[in-house]
Formats: sequence, C-alpha cells, structure tokens
Amino acid sequence: IESVGLNEDFFELGGHSMLAVRLMSRIETEFGQRLSPATLMRARTVDDLATAIRSGEGQSDWESVVPIRLAGSQSPIFLMHAAGGNLLVYEELARHLEPNRPVYGLQSQGLDGKKPLHRTVEEMAAAYRQEIQQIQPHGPYFLGGYCMGGTIALEVATQLKEQGEEVGLLALIDTHNWAEIPKQSPAKNLRHHWQRGYYHASNMLSLKGGDRRRFLQGKLSELKRRKGVWAGAIAARFGRRKQESGHQHAIAAVWANNDRVAALYRPRPYPGVITQFVPAKNYSRLRGEEVRWDPIAKEGVDRETLPVLPAGLLMEPYVQLLAAEISKRVHSHRQDRDSLQQLAAPPPA
Repeated sequence: IESVGLNEDFFELGGHSMLAVRLMSRIETEFGQRLSPATLMRARTVDDLATAIRSGEGQSDWESVVPIRLAGSQSPIFLMHAAGGNLLVYEELARHLEPNRPVYGLQSQGLDGKKPLHRTVEEMAAAYRQEIQQIQPHGPYFLGGYCMGGTIALEVATQLKEQGEEVGLLALIDTHNWAEIPKQSPAKNLRHHWQRGYYHASNMLSLKGGDRRRFLQGKLSELKRRKGVWAGAIAARFGRRKQESGHQHAIAAVWANNDRVAALYRPRPYPGVITQFVPAKNYSRLRGEEVRWDPIAKEGVDRETLPVLPAGLLMEPYVQLLAAEISKRVHSHRQDRDSLQQLAAPPPA
C-alpha cells in the first residue's frame, strides 16, 4: 500500500497478526515503547496509535482481556485465544456479532516476551476467569473459543460453575478433546497434511467472485502469520538477537507451550450444556467418539454443523454463518430467562 491515511483502519487495509508484530517492533525501535499487538484492537488507526504512544497507555501492566468492541449495553461475549495466543483472529467474528453486545478477546500471557507462560490449562483459565470477573462480576457469562480456545473456555466455564455462577453460553468452535486423540502413525500424519491442503482448496473453490478473493486473502494472511512463528522458532534456535525475531520467538514459544498444555488437559464433567460448532467434514483423526464432548457435558451437547470445511470457520464469508448461530443462541438464552422471570412475577393488582 503506497499511502495510508491517518484514520484508515489497520484491519480493513488487510492487517493481520504478524504485520501487527512487525509494526509493534518498529514502534519500540522508534519510540522506546513496547506495545502489545492487541493494542490495535482499540487503536486501529495511525491517529489512534499516535495518541496511545504519546500518552504511554500501551505500556500499562499486561492484561489478558482486551476489548475487541466496547460498544453495546448487553452482557459481553468473551473469546479465548487459540494455540497461537493471539486474539486478532476474532476480528471478523466480532464484526458480525450483534452490534449491541461488547466483545472481549483473551490473549496468552507471555506474548510480550516478559510474563511467564502458564503451565496448565487450569492455571491459565483461573487467571483469565479473574480478569473476566473484574469486568463482569456475575453471570450469565457468554464464553467461547476456536480450537484450543474452546478448551480454555470449557475450563473457565467449569470454574465459574463451581463458584455458583451462571454460564449462558459455552461455545466450542471446532474444538475437540485433544488428550484423547489416538497416537498417529507416520502414514496417518501424512494423510492429515494432505487433508489440510485439500480442505483449504475445497473451501476456496466452493466460493465465487468476491467471496473467493476474500477467503484467499485471509488464508494468505494466515500463512504469513505462521511463517512468522516458524521464523521465530528458527531465530531462537540459532541465537539471533534481531528485535523482530525476538517478538516472533515469543509467539513461537507461546504457541509451543499452548499445544503442550492442551494435549495434557483432562477435562472434568461439565454441569451444563456444551454448544459445539463443527465443519461439515473433519480430519480423520477427529472423527472418533473418543474426542467428542458427549461424556463430559452433563446436560448434553448442542452440536451445530456448518457448511464449511476445517480451518474455514473464522474466514469470510463462512464466519458470518458462525456469528449468526452464536447470536441466535445468546438471544435464545435471554428469551428463556425473560420467560422464567415473567412466570415468577406476581400477577398485576
């Protein structure tokens, strides 16, 4: 892009998480302030970033809960990060959720390269739960997450339930019981990688015109993000000290740690309904009964199958279908609650 206006939105211009890391590295070099990439959720333009740098607001103590959208008077939705640790993946989903509801994202501790990494999902969820309760002291809570983010949301919801709080929605977006995935042979691992390529291509080819172009742009952004993680891992291995590599190394370390703790997590029985959003088809390793949530959810699983293949649920235009289904369930919970309150109310005099 040759020219960027003072008030143009970073994400609308095509910004993604690895570009955010590069931007924050340059800001640190030029201004001596280390900002989180999540700063872009509330300072999306050059003008807003200048204000953040001038005021020093980006250098406040690390917080995992970051507002994606503050506007709205309804109870907020909290979206937990996936294995990459970054909440920027929820930008499109938040845009399509009902406008009168605030949306918060949770980012991994350690993305700043300073805070220690959490050792377990339980420890991670306890820290996030405390931050969530500072924003919303009591339920009903609306929680969700993509991939590993659903795992974290499940543990946060379990801890809230143990405190006697109400969870209005627990949305697991293409999330499975990772600890129960059978050990894969080299042949099965090869098949998994082949399926990934096939499903990515199938998602794109099922679209037309502008939708196909937007999907491809999203996938290219995702590839750039992962290339940054790989670069960080290589830089750490060979001891490179370049500042940008340091940021990438932090992301790589967070990603590796999150993969490890997710695989070790053993979920407890959940005393409520688990809402699961799944693609029409899935990888062969995720089709077995052992990775399903039915034995965990004591009040059952509300499973919604969307017309998309793996790795497409958060991509345009499919993310619009996901947002509509989430909004529908949040509305349904509110209507059920209102009905119960009307039934409990005394008759008019």
